[in-house]
Amino acid sequence: MHIATLLFGFTAILGKLITLNALSLVWWRMGIATIVFMSIPSVWKGLQAMSQGKRRLFLTNGGLVALHWITFYGAIKIGNSASLVLGVFGMVAFFTAILEPWIIGSRFRKHQLILGIIIVLGLFCINQANPEGALTWDNNFAIAIGVGLLSAFLAALFSVFNKKWIGHDSATTATALQMVGGFVTICLFIPFLGQLGSSFEWLVLPSDWFWMIILAVLCTNLAFSLEMTALKSMSAFTANIILNLEPIYGVGIAAVVLKEYEMLNGWFYLGTALIIATVFLNVILSKRLES
Repeated sequence: MHIATLLFGFTAILGKLITLNALSLVWWRMGIATIVFMSIPSVWKGLQAMSQGKRRLFLTNGGLVALHWITFYGAIKIGNSASLVLGVFGMVAFFTAILEPWIIGSRFRKHQLILGIIIVLGLFCINQANPEGALTWDNNFAIAIGVGLLSAFLAALFSVFNKKWIGHDSATTATALQMVGGFVTICLFIPFLGQLGSSFEWLVLPSDWFWMIILAVLCTNLAFSLEMTALKSMSAFTANIILNLEPIYGVGIAAVVLKEYEMLNGWFYLGTALIIATVFLNVILSKRLES
């Protein structure tokens, strides 16, 4: 799970290097990931072993993944702040703590709600570490918060569904179906982009192709497959707790690759400490409750 989170941490760096706008980037990312998955023989073997009902479920869940990404980037555009969305995204763990017992039927644990709140505080500390990340309290702020919360809810929802459905099925095949479902979902949005005041970029610049393939193959195919594999042996809440380390990995990678050191300050270290503490506390408290 930590390897998947580290790979997800590269996405922010790659997003800076690739010149496409957000929705076009997601479309190409899921499209290339789909082609790669469909070229793997084990994916087709997994499809044959998977029931038709499960296939439909994972395809539908892919639509939720796409909607999560659309609302995630939409909140950034509306609020004009990626840091705002980063703070709101801490609610994924909080929503998971509520949804997982309800959908899967697992035991409700109050400490998970508390840990979810601590994560939100940690991510807001990391937001404060960004010299360009100050929140702008304009008329779009409430809308951006609402869209960001919807994105966080969708992320919690599709991760809980993945936990419920993955069972003994192939993690790679399940991920492939979600990429197909997400790709089709985004295709349905493209005709309406003009009405939403946005545009779609069909062409990828030659200089972008290398980074786009890295994004699709390593940060999507491999990372999502590893996450699905991890869900076979851990709860969706634990997985989402670990995923909140993504911005920490991302800042560290940016410092090494892009020489961006401005976020390595007291706020960043405080936020990092809070998030890492929740990872260890979740393990300790979960073991105590199980014993």
